[in-house]
Amino acid sequence: MSDLTIALVTYNRDEYLRKAIEAILAQNYSDFILMILDNHSTDKTKEVVASFSDNRIQYIRHDSNIGAVSNGNYAIDHCRTEFLMITHDDDIMGPNLIETQFNLIRNNPLINMVCSNIMTVKKIDENGNELPDSYFGGIKDLTFSRHEYIKHFARKGNMITAPTAIIRVSLLKTQGLRLNPLVGPEGDAFLWSEMNLYDGMIIVLAKSDYAYRVHRDQDSDINRYTMFIDLYNHYLVLLKKINNKKYLKAFEVALIKHVLVTSNYAFGRGPDESKSFRSFIDGILAKLELTAFQRFIVRAMKVSLAFDQYLYKFIKINRKLFLYFRNQWGWQ
Repeated sequence: MSDLTIALVTYNRDEYLRKAIEAILAQNYSDFILMILDNHSTDKTKEVVASFSDNRIQYIRHDSNIGAVSNGNYAIDHCRTEFLMITHDDDIMGPNLIETQFNLIRNNPLINMVCSNIMTVKKIDENGNELPDSYFGGIKDLTFSRHEYIKHFARKGNMITAPTAIIRVSLLKTQGLRLNPLVGPEGDAFLWSEMNLYDGMIIVLAKSDYAYRVHRDQDSDINRYTMFIDLYNHYLVLLKKINNKKYLKAFEVALIKHVLVTSNYAFGRGPDESKSFRSFIDGILAKLELTAFQRFIVRAMKVSLAFDQYLYKFIKINRKLFLYFRNQWGWQ
């Protein structure tokens, strides 16, 4: 009997789903259950799944859309094997991914999770073309013992490629751990950190055999402004549990870093993006426990985006004037 369940969560992505299933079934390590969790798709998902004839496949279609977090929790609650991977319908596994990671965790009872580093996985676009890589080398395999991943996340953010993570289910069920719906799209990152409250190791591999698809319809793009807000207060509670003031301070700095990075994304992208960013700032000010310095920086970025909105309008007017006079006077 297999010790591994691969839960493929899916909703209305029939254009990507076939390749995702093909890649999983073609793994060099083949002794697993493939649980396809269809979150009440309205496209041809059912037909895509039905086109495969493989006794490893278990297809579950929910009677209604229960949300991404509940779909992930369904995988945890209904997993009957010792190990579980919750993976995505728009990505593509390389043939060695499961074999490499599963051999590590099943042969070492001290390991609670094995995954790939988000910095080193291959990135592909909507058409499957490889995107330019921003990885410059120097990243090594990392081992985090109890509390160490929580501290790392507080200082440097998430490094785990969620759909590559193979986890030990007995820890989740013994400690009552699940994806927290209050944390939102960052619930997986929060779950890894909750796991790190207990004894056992998290292994993050530098070398990965996984292609992560980047496109406009993925949760991490749609929710790029709200994800950190939903996570922040919950992570403060987690840091207080390990009673380390140093990393509480580091996480406060991480908030400033996140605001600066997202503001850089919003600048120059027009009034709609500027409006979304200002709503994001309002959410931070209303919902998060901030220091006086944090409030000052956050408000300053909101003011700067207001000027950016007017600058964008000026650039558009200037462009129209240029095109008008070029046509009138024959400018080249």
